[in-house]
Amino acid sequence: MTALPIIVVFCALGFVTAYFIAPRSKVAAGGAALSFALFAAFCVFGYLASGEPGVNTVPWRIGYSFAFLASVFGIFKSGRSLLRSTRASS
Repeated sequence: MTALPIIVVFCALGFVTAYFIAPRSKVAAGGAALSFALFAAFCVFGYLASGEPGVNTVPWRIGYSFAFLASVFGIFKSGRSLLRSTRASS
């Protein structure tokens, strides 16, 4: 379970970026959305890879599912702030 702290730290940093930094900058919002999209792709791969037979695969599948949902939420939050800043500048 050594990857779990890395996943938690990445999600926490992503949420801090999405809530506090991304609403102020188009570049930060785009970077946050891109990083969340890449992490969501990683979670899909991890979820599929954890389906192989073995011991203790259910906690990994649950963890990857929650991390994927958190990433999708971050993508929407960053994209919404990106659209909001784009409309305000036009």
